[in-house]
This record gives sequence, structure tokens and C-alpha cells, in this order.
Amino acid sequence: MPSAPLPRRAFLGHSCAAAGSLAAATTAAVPAGGFFAGGGDALRVGVVGCGGRGTGAAIQAAAADPAVRITVLADLFTDHIDSAAAVLGRTTGRAFDCPPERQFVGADGWRRAIDAPLDIVILATSPDARPAQVEAAVAAGRHVFCEAPAAIAADGVATVHAAATLAAARGLAFGSGLAWRHDPVTIGTIDLLRAGAFGRPVAGVATSQIGPAWRRCAPHGAPLPATDLRNWIACPARSGGDLVEHQVHAIDKLLWAFGDAPPAWAEPLTGPGTDGTAVRYVFSDGRSFEAAIVRRAGGRDAIAEMVRGTRGTCDLRTAGSGRHGRSMAAFLASIRHGRPLAEGPALCRSTLTAILGREAATAGVARGWAELAPPPMSA
Repeated sequence: MPSAPLPRRAFLGHSCAAAGSLAAATTAAVPAGGFFAGGGDALRVGVVGCGGRGTGAAIQAAAADPAVRITVLADLFTDHIDSAAAVLGRTTGRAFDCPPERQFVGADGWRRAIDAPLDIVILATSPDARPAQVEAAVAAGRHVFCEAPAAIAADGVATVHAAATLAAARGLAFGSGLAWRHDPVTIGTIDLLRAGAFGRPVAGVATSQIGPAWRRCAPHGAPLPATDLRNWIACPARSGGDLVEHQVHAIDKLLWAFGDAPPAWAEPLTGPGTDGTAVRYVFSDGRSFEAAIVRRAGGRDAIAEMVRGTRGTCDLRTAGSGRHGRSMAAFLASIRHGRPLAEGPALCRSTLTAILGREAATAGVARGWAELAPPPMSA
């Protein structure tokens, strides 16, 4: 049954600070021929989605492994590819090996990129496009680094979940943009929670009040494409909405803290037409956490990510410097050492939890996990 609202004052108090350490790199020997499609030592990387995140992920990949070669770029817009190529050529040196004939522009650019000779595909387009791209990349035998969220609707999550399951069966690495899971301080904090330092987690909050989403104009003289394609982050039909596109990272932290089990249901705390989105997620044992996001111009950002246990309150907000780079480094190391990451289940669980909350808020009524979750996630 729906539970009573969680008072914000309940989270005032001492917060925890924990130092963690990165997991030690594996030392397994790479079999003859390597784990790469070309059978050589180079890691050929393609970037699908050459905006800031895709370009940044490529820079991180080049910094993490000297064998990385960025050989393919794809985007809807020529100016995005031109900008990415200029930045990557300037910052990654010999790691950038992508002549114009391997720079694919247009609606089918991502397919041509995945079909090119590659080992790894970084998927950093708008979330509505990711399910088809993940499915195609795994079918082509590529290791996949997929940004979060995985999709914007339950059927898209089902597609990604099936592809991630196939990737694991085929020995392909599947990394995700849920980068906090590779942040040493956050890992240390979760370890303390799991060890019972704050008692049993019983409630939590993951709230953000931040500025509006960015908007980009087409360069002077360029054709004027559909606004929602260039500025997808502000278009719920492409981003999934703020709770899905932005708050999925904080929701993932809370799920992680609560043991990586899905909630039983989500109930709305705001109704249709209200400012922002707020929901409460309730687990089958009665524990719960709230997630909310408001984006508006003016004012100061206000972010809270906390867990209340039976013996204290833990703050999950950390500096987390360089966490995205660590996420990419762990992904590449897992390929290099023959122990491929399998982060698809966590990505799908957190994405579907965010979608569940959005659906409850939109409908104005509680929605159950079983209503949306595809098999075997519904089990």
C-alpha cells in the first residue's frame, strides 16, 4: 500500500565520508589472437553521437589505453562530426585515425558506423535511438559502451536487456554511463552501507533542482533541422523526460544502496501539469525512497542524495572527480584482460525504474513494476 510522505527533516544529521579504491586490474592472459575483432593489439573505437558526451568518452578511451584508435565517427549533423574530429585530432594525437571516408553523417550514419571494421562502439546519441543501436552493435559482435539511460520506454529497455544478455553469452563487454559505480568514494560509501555502518537502509531521497536543459543553435548557413533532433535533451519524446534522462544516475545510486533490487511500485508525489516530477518508490518490504527533479532558470542548484538507515544517515553525494574516465578505463580493461563487464542489467533496472516513476507521475496513480518490466526483469 502507498506509504506516508518521507519528511525531509529526517535526513538532517551527520553524513558519511568514505574513501574507496579502484578494483585491482585482472591479470588474466589474453588468448592468442586477442579479444578484438581484427585479431590485433589495437582497440578500434567507433563513436555514434558526436556531441559533448560522445567526444568526451572518446577522449577518455584514448587516455585509458594507448592501444585505442578512434577510427569511426557518426552523427546526424556534419558540424558535430567536424567539431569532434577537430577536438579529437588536437587532444588524442595518434589515437585519432578517422579519415573523412569513415565519418558518417545522417539518419543511417550509425548503421554504417557499426558495420565498419570495429572492436568497440560508444553509443552517445539521444536515448530514444539507443535500443536499436545496442541491438545492432551486439549482433555485429561489437563491445558496447552505452550511455544512460538505456531507453525512454519499457519496450526499449526490453530490447537493450535482451541485447546485453546476448553480449554476455558471446563474451562481449557491455559498459554503461552509470559512472558512479566506478567512483572510489561512492564505492566506499556503498560498502559501508552494505556492511551495516548505518544500520539497515529504510528510506532515501534523490532530488535535484537545477537549471534548464541546454539548447544549441545550428551553425550559420547550415540547413535548419528539426529542433528536437539537435536539442533532444529538452524534448521528452527523445530524452524520456527529466526524471529518466537526468535523474537516472541518482536513482541508480539509491537502488545500489538498497541492494540492487527493483521497487514494487512507484507512486506520484506531483500531478500532471505541476512544476517538476516527484515520485516515491516503494519496495516489497515497505522500504522506500523519493526521487524528484525540477529544472528552471534562476536560483541555485539544490541536490540531495541520501539514505537513512536504522542507525544513521548517509550522504551519497561525493566529489567523484574523474568518475567518467574511470568508468571507461574499467570497460577497456575488462576487454583487454578477457573479463568483460556486464553492466547491462544494472543499466536496464535503473532506466526502467526511472520510466516507472515517470509513468506514475504522468498518470497520477501508482504503477507497479510488474506492469512495465519485461521478462525476465519482471521475475
